[in-house]
Amino acid sequence: MHRYVALLIAGTVACASPHAPSPPASSHTLTLRVLARTAETPIANATIHQNGVYVGRTDTDGSFALRIQPGWIGITVIADTYRGFTAEAEVFSDERWSFYLEPH
Repeated sequence: MHRYVALLIAGTVACASPHAPSPPASSHTLTLRVLARTAETPIANATIHQNGVYVGRTDTDGSFALRIQPGWIGITVIADTYRGFTAEAEVFSDERWSFYLEPH
């Protein structure tokens, strides 16, 4: 019993060390779905920007997935014949966002 307690205390001391490296921030998947607001049909080939930087286009199903780091993120979606839309949020886990775009 004393041996178990001694190991537990040693483990606690090692974890509390100010020189121990921090674990790396994990990344998460943000899955986007882009739909026409009036008919709720998928919008293919919509342009996706993350924090102002182009990251890709939606597939034929209107979907796009990207890996992100935890924290604030801004996503802008732009598609021909539709009004663009931007959403911002703080993300700490895998999430799914739906964008409903209105025609011009």
